[in-house]
Amino acid sequence: MKTFRILFHRISYLQYPLMAFALFFIYRPIINKSYNLLNDFNLGLVLMGLAITFSTLQDTKKTQNKLSQKVWSNKKYASRVIVYFLILIFVLFALAMFWQWKGDAALHGLSWGVLSIAMGLIGVVKSGLEMAEYQQRKSDQNQQTTIEL
Repeated sequence: MKTFRILFHRISYLQYPLMAFALFFIYRPIINKSYNLLNDFNLGLVLMGLAITFSTLQDTKKTQNKLSQKVWSNKKYASRVIVYFLILIFVLFALAMFWQWKGDAALHGLSWGVLSIAMGLIGVVKSGLEMAEYQQRKSDQNQQTTIEL
């Protein structure tokens, strides 16, 4: 089991080149004064959604920094973050579906990029739930050992 966790954690590092490519496609129309603004932006959003999906493969038992440990170990803060992500996912799905059915051809293409980011954020919510559960359990164990001393 531990080897799979390490393997997935290493695969999660693909998020960085994917995010770099996404930023390249988002900024390319600005730099080159291209006329494919929505096509490039759509490709950037799709790559960004894929990068967000790869970021959820990292080990949920480790936190990135002290701030994330503080947020995920506190039930109140963790539940707020998860609710905010769920609201964001709902809004992105609604926006994508609106553009899919009511938008013109350019917005129709852009809706796939927005949908990709929304699907990537579903994985972030799942990872956040796992991280919050583990950090809260770890925090409860630390409080019990402190009380026993």
